[in-house]
Amino acid sequence: MKEVYENLTLFIAEQKSYFETVLAPTENNLKWGDTWAYKAEKKGFLVGRSNNTINFKEINTTRAKALFKDDESYRHLFVEGSKTITIDPLYADFAQAYAVYIIRRSSLQKDNKGNAVNKIPSAAKLLAPLLLLKRLYLRMLVSGIEPSPCNISSETLSDVSELLATFRKATGLADDQTYLVGIAQVLRKTQITYAEPEFQVTAKRTQRTSTKKVKSTEFAEGLGDEESEKLVEIQDFLNVITLRNLVQKDSEKIMLNMTLLLFITGWRFEELAGITIDALKRLEVEDEKVSNLLKKRGLHPYYLGIVYQGKKGAGMRTHWVEPLAIDLVEFIFEDTIKLTQSIRNQVVIHRANNFESLLPSELAPKDSNVVSLKEPEIDLDAVVEHIYESTSDSIRGRRDLHRNAKEKLKKDGFLPHREVVHHKQRIDFYYTLKQIDAFLKKIISDSSELSPDMIFRVRDSRNGYSYDVPYEKILFITHVGTTALSRSGMLKPLATPISFRHFSGYLGMTTNMSIFKRYNLKTNNGEFTKLNTHMPRHNKNTFLAIAGVSEHLQAMIMGRADITQNEKYQHLAIQEKSLATDMVSYSKSNAGTGLPPSPTGVDQVKATGVVGVNPDLQLENALAQNTHTFTTERDRTSFITDAIDDIDMDIFEEFSDELAEFKDQSEKKDIIRAHSDLAPLPLGSCMRKISIIECPFNIMCQDGSPCPYHTLTGRADEAGKVEFLLKNIESEIGKINFLVLQEAIEPNEADELLEVLNVRKANVKMLSDQSNSFETKKIPVNLLEYDAKQKPTRLATLFAIEHRMIETVQKS
Repeated sequence: MKEVYENLTLFIAEQKSYFETVLAPTENNLKWGDTWAYKAEKKGFLVGRSNNTINFKEINTTRAKALFKDDESYRHLFVEGSKTITIDPLYADFAQAYAVYIIRRSSLQKDNKGNAVNKIPSAAKLLAPLLLLKRLYLRMLVSGIEPSPCNISSETLSDVSELLATFRKATGLADDQTYLVGIAQVLRKTQITYAEPEFQVTAKRTQRTSTKKVKSTEFAEGLGDEESEKLVEIQDFLNVITLRNLVQKDSEKIMLNMTLLLFITGWRFEELAGITIDALKRLEVEDEKVSNLLKKRGLHPYYLGIVYQGKKGAGMRTHWVEPLAIDLVEFIFEDTIKLTQSIRNQVVIHRANNFESLLPSELAPKDSNVVSLKEPEIDLDAVVEHIYESTSDSIRGRRDLHRNAKEKLKKDGFLPHREVVHHKQRIDFYYTLKQIDAFLKKIISDSSELSPDMIFRVRDSRNGYSYDVPYEKILFITHVGTTALSRSGMLKPLATPISFRHFSGYLGMTTNMSIFKRYNLKTNNGEFTKLNTHMPRHNKNTFLAIAGVSEHLQAMIMGRADITQNEKYQHLAIQEKSLATDMVSYSKSNAGTGLPPSPTGVDQVKATGVVGVNPDLQLENALAQNTHTFTTERDRTSFITDAIDDIDMDIFEEFSDELAEFKDQSEKKDIIRAHSDLAPLPLGSCMRKISIIECPFNIMCQDGSPCPYHTLTGRADEAGKVEFLLKNIESEIGKINFLVLQEAIEPNEADELLEVLNVRKANVKMLSDQSNSFETKKIPVNLLEYDAKQKPTRLATLFAIEHRMIETVQKS
């Protein structure tokens, strides 16, 4: 037992030493045990644009699920007046040591060439196992076991997993179990537990990709909506384009430009956010023939590239813009720079005075030899004009602007320096410039997304590489507060890069007001458009996979260092190609003749998506012929009259002789109307009123026996059923002949049966000829081409259709 405790002490000491000598100096000598807060202003291992914090000393149970079992008592564990639980100091040290161990292990990873990549895990990668360590602590605490790392056992790990299984989905549970396996491995390796903990992953992840093309195909066939929803629908894309004529505020225009550039390039959000104002570069086309050809087609005689910092170890890259998109890309850069020029100038002013003051140039104290005894101050009019202006849609005038500005300052702890009462209806409020400057600095210090030195910092977690960009150099920046579309207010002197959180909200991925809700832009199903930042990238990579672009070219175009990621888009490419095939062409073999007969004509049309139209019949009669939708006596009369007039149709012969002597059409219709009963049967129709009077022949027509009242009408399901019935009768005849040869049946009995079957066979052959005369007259019409639901709904499907058409033309 002493050895185990010594191992634990040694493990903590080693990680603490690494923390104090390597990690802490990068974060202003962060103390051991302090909370880790990720912020944009940080320069070391805690740099990040998230709001994540890691607290090693306590457990906040407010939002956590399934921490305790239903029959467990735990409220006595809370700190009085709160829902937090204090962690034992030794366990807290172990938890922090485990986090440092993960960072240390990641920094030792090497790339394919054997070089150290200095990879630092993200906040999310650290937070997940540390939350599990806290759950393990609670399991021991509630179970009456001393909550020490030395007491973590297989049973403790299993208890945590069982509680997680009560609310986690399969993939999430599998991830949690994987982290638990990692914890168990570290505990065994360091020998800091009394019993070696064992744990295995039992939850199965949903398969997403496969390296084999055959497996990709199988996966595509069973693909659910989860993957398909990552592709952009046509209506969603049209809604984005529509926004160009609708957006009004500068911040909305800036983020729309951001969205358009995301569609053009297919970048990751971090790559897009770090684009600088001087990222464009031109490369003139040196080949004169190519240059002339481009000019002839109305294109620019130069290539346009966008220099950007790739993520996931991709390094500095250039994205070459497709020639047709050059004008749009140049407009996006010019328009965005124009819209952000004022706030860019403010950042330059702040940097020039080393951020000692964040006041705008209009309010900055002027150098003067005159000493003022009165402290400089401004009224609410100046506050609204230069500092803070509400952009809420509920604002109705100057008074509302004043009230909102005053409330904003009050909320951050700044009350008016003095008030001047003119009368009951008018009171002027004044604030000192020191108050205003302190207010602006407080806004920055309270935000995890803003940096006090106005430097945009990005770290590539794949290789640990980090780079800094001054705010004034970033293309997509705006005034603080304007990225929210509701209850927003503009802090005019302060700039902010567009954060992932606000950009996602803009595109509709949060519960806040989106740009699509703001301008009432909906999808075909009536819901507001929602896009996530990765969908354009997912879409573009699927285009490349559909077009059959080689692996290394796909990786190059997408700014990817690892070409194996292309496999993630293969199954979607297969699916879209398959869908495109169904929409581009229709094969008569799909008519379903080899399938079991459909119950009704309507079922047959639904199953095949095809309706046969006889051009010699009136359109309504031709359609009703397929589905037997004769709902009234007038409908039936019209169809029968139309069918009799078509001399090629061998139908309703019983009327022909009787009607021959009538030349007046009205008289013919009167005769037909009196006998226009077409009761639908499984095979054909009956011209008796069998709905009122039962069939005297016991529906013998359905087995192929002749009946004077039975007729075919050309219903869509009749041809298949007649053929099916004829094959059955011929099969029965064959079976009886076989039984005769085997002497299993008397010849006389066989003759009787064969006589009946041959009569039925002759009748069904006549019906088959009649059915064929119907079908040969019909022109098949593919209804799928006219079904709005079957039209391509996604950009990838539309791309696949166009690509297949091009391939067809090239092959012909």
